[in-house]
Amino acid sequence: MQIVGVCLGLLGIGVVALDLGQTTSLLGFFMAVAAAASWASGNMFIKAMGQTAAVPMVTWGSLIAAIALLPLSLVLEGTAGWQAAWVSLTDAILYASSGPDWAAAAQAEAQKTQLAIAHVAG
Repeated sequence: MQIVGVCLGLLGIGVVALDLGQTTSLLGFFMAVAAAASWASGNMFIKAMGQTAAVPMVTWGSLIAAIALLPLSLVLEGTAGWQAAWVSLTDAILYASSGPDWAAAAQAEAQKTQLAIAHVAG
């Protein structure tokens, strides 16, 4: 069964490789192959760990990924999105500590944050 899975995976990579130079860049192809290899190594690592609690494992894995990707995000996307998110986060914290209407104020800040992120990403 594993041989079938490996063959199917190689077939998928071959289909993507057939498109090289037409609509897929060489960099994009290698990034897709690297992502697949990363996913596979993560699966092998999890299997090697044996029985473990899923929530702490996912939490720590996400934290490590965020720390690793933060510098890349700053280089590729710049600081505009981070500045908008930081302002919205601090506003939400201030509103949350301001009194009984904190839930409505926090909801308004969350909507502003989504709009700011959509504007930067758009």
